[in-house]
Amino acid sequence: MSVNFDGSLSSSFSHADITDARCSRAVSWSVLCFFRVENTAGDDRSLFTKWGSGVNKRQARFKVDAGTAPQNIQIDFQNTAVTINGGNNVELNTWYLFCVTADGADTVTLNLVGMDGTFLDSNVTGTTTVDSTDMSEDLRIGTRNSGADPMFGDIAYAAYLKREILQPEILEYLRNPAKVVHKVGGSTGPVFFLPMVDPTASTTPDWSGQGNPFTKNGSGHTDGDNPPVSMLYRDAEEWQGNFAAAAPSVFLRDPIMSPGIIPFAR
Repeated sequence: MSVNFDGSLSSSFSHADITDARCSRAVSWSVLCFFRVENTAGDDRSLFTKWGSGVNKRQARFKVDAGTAPQNIQIDFQNTAVTINGGNNVELNTWYLFCVTADGADTVTLNLVGMDGTFLDSNVTGTTTVDSTDMSEDLRIGTRNSGADPMFGDIAYAAYLKREILQPEILEYLRNPAKVVHKVGGSTGPVFFLPMVDPTASTTPDWSGQGNPFTKNGSGHTDGDNPPVSMLYRDAEEWQGNFAAAAPSVFLRDPIMSPGIIPFAR
């Protein structure tokens, strides 16, 4: 499952400001998603942003740089007061897992992982010094909030967690995102978990159980390729218990854990 973005400036998924998902330096958090870029000519390709048009609203943006591939993963904070760059490891038409995590004590860490589990950018760190003065901007997947830097390619299984995760757990997310999302709850649990399904619908559902679906903007979305990850959450009973309030009835192909079709019902 994934959503394909066609590079249109208006094509994105957004949610109004969520207090627990502000990428603040004062708390621990992690943002993860799978992505596959088809084109990096002309524009940066946004993955996840909380980045307004006013300089006092530019809290965080995570993107692939424009230019000739292989290209660079870049994360910016506080109107580019802090910029962390990867190492030009993003090839076109290739799936990757992207993770940015914060320790709640000023340090932000970037990891880029190949689908074979290789850390292409490994624990690249930067130090934040201040948050934006206005944290009210929308969260957005596929563009930055001013409508620039449109994604051209696929995004799948985007999550925001209220805790820092380290490389062993990042690898666990690579193999089974749902298991990591629901490993803990409460004050260190998930804020949202977006499988990125059904690009024709007006929203993409939130499978975290927190009730934070994202609204579709524009029309440049189609079904994307399936990243080679497992969505088997131990067993069907455990899946139903954790996702009953949030997940629709779906049939998920599990390429790693099972060669067949695994039904999960509400």
